[in-house]
This record gives sequence, C-alpha cells and structure tokens, in this order.
Amino acid sequence: MAFSRRVWQVTPSNFLRSLLPSFMADAVWPKEPCHNHSCRRSPRLHSTSYLDGLRGIASVIVFICHYTEKRHDHLLPTYGHYRLPRTDSGDIALTPTSSFLQVPIFRVLYSGRPAVHVFFVISGFVLSYKPLRLLHGPEGLGACYSALASLAFRRPIRLFLPCAVSTLAVAVLCQTGQLYAADTTWAGQLHSWAQTYAGRIAWPWAWDRDLRPGYDIHLWTIPIEFAHAMLLFVVLLALAPLRTQVRQVLTGVLAGYCLACGRWAAFEFLAGFALAEVHVLRAATAMAGDHRSTTLSHLAAGAFHSTVLAACLFVAGWPNEDADKTPGIRALLSNTPAWFLSNGRDEALTEREDWGEALLEQKFWFGLAAVLLVWSCGEFAAARRQFERPLAQYCGRISYAVYLVHGPALDYWKDMTDRLVKPIGMETAVRRMTTWLVGLLFLGSVVVWLADLFWRQVDAPIVALGRAVEQVCLQTDRCNDTWLCLEAKKVEDRHGFTGIVD
Repeated sequence: MAFSRRVWQVTPSNFLRSLLPSFMADAVWPKEPCHNHSCRRSPRLHSTSYLDGLRGIASVIVFICHYTEKRHDHLLPTYGHYRLPRTDSGDIALTPTSSFLQVPIFRVLYSGRPAVHVFFVISGFVLSYKPLRLLHGPEGLGACYSALASLAFRRPIRLFLPCAVSTLAVAVLCQTGQLYAADTTWAGQLHSWAQTYAGRIAWPWAWDRDLRPGYDIHLWTIPIEFAHAMLLFVVLLALAPLRTQVRQVLTGVLAGYCLACGRWAAFEFLAGFALAEVHVLRAATAMAGDHRSTTLSHLAAGAFHSTVLAACLFVAGWPNEDADKTPGIRALLSNTPAWFLSNGRDEALTEREDWGEALLEQKFWFGLAAVLLVWSCGEFAAARRQFERPLAQYCGRISYAVYLVHGPALDYWKDMTDRLVKPIGMETAVRRMTTWLVGLLFLGSVVVWLADLFWRQVDAPIVALGRAVEQVCLQTDRCNDTWLCLEAKKVEDRHGFTGIVD
C-alpha cells in the first residue's frame, strides 16, 4: 500500500533527517524530497492560508502562557499589582515593580486563554469551508455532502490518535521515573493511562466542560473540539439544502441561541461557519469581477479593521488576576450579560470553586473577540499578509504538535531550565525579565524541536492513515460517476485543517 511505503519507510537518510527540525534538515539535505503531501515544507498559499498562520501564532501563545503561568507567576496580576517572586533562598525578592508585559495589549504575548477561543472559531470556519465551497460551486449539494461525510469520518482519527501517542509517551516517562509520579507497576500505569484517555480525552459527552485530563491537562480542549465539530456537521447537514439567505439567517440565529444559553464553544463554531460562508461568497464575487473599491473606502476599511483588531487585542489581554482592577476590563467584567452567566452557571460554579476566577465572564468576551479577530484578519489585507509569512505558516503546520508536546516538555526540562537561569536571579525587574526571556528561548527551542519531530513522525502519518482507512472503508462498488465517491477519493488536505489541528 502506498501509505505504508511512503509514510513508514525507514532508511538511514530519513532517520538522520528525523533527528533535526525540518528547516534544519532542509538546509543540510536541500534536495531530499518529501513524498508525503501532509508535510511539504512550503505549500502553496491559498485564500485561507492566513488561518494556518493565525492558528500557528495562537499555539505559540498558548505555550508562552503555560510557561509564564508555571514559572513566572509574578506576571499574572494586572499592571500595577504585584505577586512577588522568591529568590532561591526563599526570601521575598526586592523592587516589586510591574512589567510592561502586564499591560493588556502587550499581555497578549502570553494570554493563552483567548487563543483557545480563536482555535474554535477557526475550527468552525475551516471545517465548513470545503463543504460550502463545493455547495456554491458547480458540483452542488452532492459534493457538499460528500466532503461533509469525509470530514466526519476522519475527525476522530485526526483528533484522538495523536493524543493517544503523546499521552502514552508521558505514561512511559512516568513509569520510568522521568516525569510525574509513577504507578507501582507497568500494568497499573497503562490502566491509569487508558482510563484517563477514554474518560477525559476521547470523551465528548461533557460538551464544553474542562475535564482536566491527567498526563496532559492542556488536552481539555480536545473533547470539546470533537463534540462541537460533530454539532457543526449536523447543522451543515440540515442547512445545506436551503437558500443562501435563509441558511445565513438561521446560522446567525443558532449561534445567537447558543450564546444566550451560555454555550460559548457552540457559538464559536457556528460563528466560524457563518464567516466561512461570507468568505466563499466574497471569493465568488471577486472571481466574477464585481468587486469595486475606491481609495477612500479602502482607507476607511483599513482604519475600521485596525480599530477592531486593537479592541480584540485589548480584550485578549484580560489578566488572570485582578480583572476587576483593570481599566476597561473592569467594565467588561461588570457588564457581562446576566443571561449568559445564568445559563452557564453549572460550569461557573465548578470552575470558581477550583480556580477562584470568573472564567465564565472571560469566555463571553473572549468568544466575541475571537470572532471579530478572525473576521477582521480575513478582511484586512495588511493583517492577513502577516499570517501568510513563512514563519507564521511554519507555526501553523506544527501547531497541533506544539499543543500536544509543550505541556510535558515544560515539566520534563524544568530542572535544566532552573539551572540555566539560576545565575541571573530574580531580585530586580531587569533580572526577572531576563530570566523570563532566557528560559523562554531555551524551552521554546526544545518545544519547536519536539513539535517538528512529532509533526513529521506522528501527526502527518496519522493524516495519511485517516485517508487510507477511509479509502479501505469506501463502498467502491457504488462509486461510478457520483460525486460522493469522487470527492471521497480525493487527497485534498489543504481545506481540511481545523483550529487546533490540520
């Protein structure tokens, strides 16, 4: 089978390549081909490539967030408020000053929570994009349903198998005494891992609740991603035959209903669906040559979207602590709609008991900001180009791998990072900033290296595996000239990515 020959073939040359990040391997072996289309280094840009880049930058921000929360929690309060770091001797550090990074807009650099909401809006967009593109094309409804069936069939493979590999690796590290607490036996460790995986990761029945899985607590988003992808597919299935205007109105109504019910993740997925249809219709208008704009309207649109993006970045800078003391954020906190809080009260009670934070209020504003951010980035060419640059595109390709490996990596290399930054100290603001930056550069290099390896050796092969399984399961005897089978047989990854994963 081509899958086994191309993906799992092992030679001395590609083994050596696998030890280096792909960009370094390409520099050493510039003529070495990459047969697997899922791991091409420089794929052709397309109309939604900016979403790859946006997703990649968001995944990097999530890593920086968890690095900061675990190792530099003095940066968590809002600007002007302090949580004093401690020196190695345990004494309270001197010169308690705020960092400019604690100002809301700058805080975006390590604000991982709003990045998760961006993931979900992108998920709704790109999972809807291919079916909608086919629906509005000459292929029509049959091709739309074909693409929808293919996406739904491959979704659990694409989401859950990489998590199984990453968490099983963590379980092995636990049992060998290299990470976290070990079980008494290998059998007990594997049983614990299987229970966690089945009940906390591959468990979509909690909808948008944070299940905080063991082995990697950051994978709480994966069951939410899967559950709402399936919800999105059902909505697409029901609305696809309708007239465009009716479908758009009903999509907006459903998204608003979900928000009113406190179901923030469902709102974000359906809002992404709505944005995808706007994008498809805009592209069709541009191809027909009907798009006209004057210099004045272009400048006005640029000013408008710049303002929207600045507002989104301000909201994304919502501090983990002292939000009620932060100008601007304080107003948002106090004006969170009561109906959203009331309908989401079960989640709010649970999370407030555990974290002592108003997480539900955050999610309302983060959801709105994420929708506006994704929309403005698509409409504003200057912003869109930034996410189409090679670095952002590379981050997009390894984004799911970054998400999966960064948590264990932060803990595994903790002691080494401590030894590296110990001579710098934490006694002054300059030393604290230097310590934060040096540790970030070191751990960031490790995470990029591990993520690149995971992407090429696990992530990309699983993409190919999902398509291979689909091919095996297809009813080929019914595949004459119908769009159902023609579309199902296509190997077309570029419009099959999601907010967290490709």
